[in-house]
Amino acid sequence: MLEPLRNERRDYAWKYFSFHADQRIKTFNFYILLCTVVVGGILAFIKDARSPWMASPGTMLLAFASFVFWKLDRRNKDLICHAEKALRRIEIATCEDARGSLPPECCVFSTEDLATEKTKSENGRPTWSPLSWPCGYFTYSTCFGWVFAVIGFGSLALTFALPLLPANQPAQQVPQQQFFIGGQAATPAQQTGAAKP
Repeated sequence: MLEPLRNERRDYAWKYFSFHADQRIKTFNFYILLCTVVVGGILAFIKDARSPWMASPGTMLLAFASFVFWKLDRRNKDLICHAEKALRRIEIATCEDARGSLPPECCVFSTEDLATEKTKSENGRPTWSPLSWPCGYFTYSTCFGWVFAVIGFGSLALTFALPLLPANQPAQQVPQQQFFIGGQAATPAQQTGAAKP
């Protein structure tokens, strides 16, 4: 393959990879921001509402948003994988042309899969068992997926729990206390300097 053409293809694949990797992080950041705003609104509504169950549309919106953003993240991951395959193939061709003059560590994309699988087998994959969490190997997909699942299923659980919450009673007016000085009711101060008849 001609060197200028290879460089052009590598730049194209790298820009594609970089764009979708950046888009994946920005989408997740927007999801976290959206969740923060919705949860803040739900909590403010529940605090002052006479009927907390009326916040259910907000919790359902949160569950729906979690599902949609999870699907968007899966799509972004697929697009990133396509770019990684292209970069891996270009890198392998470059390493073959170098005929062993490049150390394997310089072939980042072509050796990454093996290194990741080795680390996963050594540390184990995280499962739903809390015992696997401290040492498990976490990827972006694993971490993002757990965040989507916790917020999505948590908001669904809250949707069904809201009707069980007691209704807030309006605050009753506390009667004002009357203060007495020396056993007598306080009287307004008399005007000074007024002429006496």
